Amino acid sequence: MKYLILIFLSLLFSCGSKESGKAESGSSTPEVLIYGNPPTTGTGTDPLADHMWHLKNTGQTTFANSGGTAGKDLNIPVGMVQTGSGITVLISDDSVEHFHDDLYANWSLGSSLNFLNSDYAGNPAPGLRSDDSHGTAVAGIIGAVKNNGTGGYGIAPSVTLAGANTLSQAVTQVNSVFIAQANTNAHIVNMSWGTSQDSYVPIISGYKDQIESATTTLRSGRGTIFIKSAGNDYEIYKDGKYRVGNSNFDGDNTLPQIISVAALDADFLSAYYSSPGSNIWISAPGGINGTSEPAILTTDRLGCNYGYAKSTASNTFNRDANAVNNDDCKYTSLFNGTSSAAPMVSGAVALMLQRNPNLTWRQVKSILAKSATTLTSPSSNINTPDVNSTETMPSGLAWEYAWQTNNAGLRFHNWYGFGAVNISSMLTMADSPPALGNLVTYTETKNNALGIPDFSSVGATYTFMPSNTFNIEEIEFEFTMTHPNLEEIMIEVISPHGGTPMKSILMNAYSGLRGVNSMSAQRFVTNAFYGESSSGTWTVKIYDVKAGNGSGTVSRVKMNMRGN
Repeated sequence: MKYLILIFLSLLFSCGSKESGKAESGSSTPEVLIYGNPPTTGTGTDPLADHMWHLKNTGQTTFANSGGTAGKDLNIPVGMVQTGSGITVLISDDSVEHFHDDLYANWSLGSSLNFLNSDYAGNPAPGLRSDDSHGTAVAGIIGAVKNNGTGGYGIAPSVTLAGANTLSQAVTQVNSVFIAQANTNAHIVNMSWGTSQDSYVPIISGYKDQIESATTTLRSGRGTIFIKSAGNDYEIYKDGKYRVGNSNFDGDNTLPQIISVAALDADFLSAYYSSPGSNIWISAPGGINGTSEPAILTTDRLGCNYGYAKSTASNTFNRDANAVNNDDCKYTSLFNGTSSAAPMVSGAVALMLQRNPNLTWRQVKSILAKSATTLTSPSSNINTPDVNSTETMPSGLAWEYAWQTNNAGLRFHNWYGFGAVNISSMLTMADSPPALGNLVTYTETKNNALGIPDFSSVGATYTFMPSNTFNIEEIEFEFTMTHPNLEEIMIEVISPHGGTPMKSILMNAYSGLRGVNSMSAQRFVTNAFYGESSSGTWTVKIYDVKAGNGSGTVSRVKMNMRGN
């Protein structure tokens, strides 16, 4: 299965599944549902807004059994005048219930893509299938209307919303669909989907070229902003063992033009499902299950026969006809996952682009990184894999590092990227954006084969020395290697700078590659060295962390270092 919508509902998946899948092939006879009628426009305070902890966290429970920590939210400034007006966000998803009371006023037919039509033109909303509910929830987080007397409101409540029914079960998910959804007149594309991270799934043919084109030609050359869920595969149960996923295993997440977003709970700790990865850029509220701990309150399909209201009959807020301010089940308090986190960032970036429309996609990334809220957990290295504490590591190796500060002064962690999105700081920085020079790339390839010592903290070592000096924006590696069981491999990159050089783990040991014995030009991206100088000797180490299965061989390592 190629693409999955990244949401989990504990009421539905009590066995610990982190994702619900969407079928790869479309239906020959799509189930077209009732389109409804345009809602009557209301006025007044939004009655559910106080339950939206991501906007203002007061410790409220949002209909769960417990609340989060007051103050742990998006840090929206009091009296903020930005509303997202003039900015279009394309929601690449299953569909959007555009007749929803909280969405209709912001909906754009002209910017939407309908993949049931041969020319892709036309309106893809509302749901084409009864389970096309995901996009409606995403849309509400970004741009639900404010002060219309119903529900809550979005982060950018005056933004223009558009849809692409990329993931609807009524749509056949061929490569051309994914390429087309990246070719849009929208300013921002939100992609709350991805692949299962128990194997490596390469980038689909032509997709990389389209993303690169969109970030160099669209928005008058400033580039479309692509924001994507990092994944919900922190813990994977595979062949009788718990293993950790890696956001880099979803090849689309390794494109530097895509902002990969991890998820936080209501205490601003890493949500237990959120996929780690050196490619993570930023974190945002994603919520937990909505029963024991708060999830995200957002828009749902209209009526109690569709949407999460239908799927979660035991939750009174979603189902009870007498539930406060939700008498027709058009809101849900159970939406969560990195599917929730990505639209948080999309809404925030819409505010940023309204504040300064001249920002390039690279400046947007830089501002997000440099304005992020500093997080501190974990404060020390994790030496034993927390996906399976019975496993061990060679002496001297950490399974995961604590937060580190790179030589440019930026803090980074594989669970969070640079920290939590901070709207107040972000908007201030947008007024005086960083000046970034032309993007340059240094490429070096090592074709000398090296053995990987069995159960050793020495590892196979490659070094790279760039011939030109620039400020790093990201580093991409490709690895070709064999090993009887690649889950036993750990890969890290070590900076030449600083008294305590930054280390970035590209692949944690005991990963989702359990049972896989080879990789060919497998891509990994690390953002940990953002702002550091390219100068000096960079070290790549590949370790075998478990004894007994024999050693492996690395035959090729390629490095692409990009910056300005």
